Amino acid sequence: MTKKAKDVMSTGVVSVSPETKLSDITRIMVERGVHGVYVFDPAKRITGIIDDASIIKIFGKKLVEKTLAKEVMGKVDVKISPETPIEEVVNIMREKKKRKLYVFYQESDLFPVGVISIKDIIGEVDKEKAAVEMSRFLAQYQEFQDWLAKNSKRERS
Repeated sequence: MTKKAKDVMSTGVVSVSPETKLSDITRIMVERGVHGVYVFDPAKRITGIIDDASIIKIFGKKLVEKTLAKEVMGKVDVKISPETPIEEVVNIMREKKKRKLYVFYQESDLFPVGVISIKDIIGEVDKEKAAVEMSRFLAQYQEFQDWLAKNSKRERS
């Protein structure tokens, strides 16, 4: 079964207004344990994104206490569907040189349902590797149990 974006994406939208100070955004990100926030206009439409990379880019160049979200937010220029296969997600990330992709039910939607990052995909790869290793271990263990049962019967006879 091919995994899809919806199977590994992070959900839950943390949002701020375009007028939110970057110092408040960094506090929110730390408190919520997220790597980015969505910027919504008063009509609750997404207008941009601020992630940890956005903050690092301006660090030391602007005063975090005085900089507003609208001054540093990036655009959500690549949207994917929850049904997008993981292989396609990886290809889009490579092609567009993106570390995160934003998940929308439809291209025209203005409200995201999630985000999928390289970290999410790596975590999924680790789970798959762990599952393969566990299967191998269980198969070897079963072989050992079979051998043990067979040899213990021989010793009794």
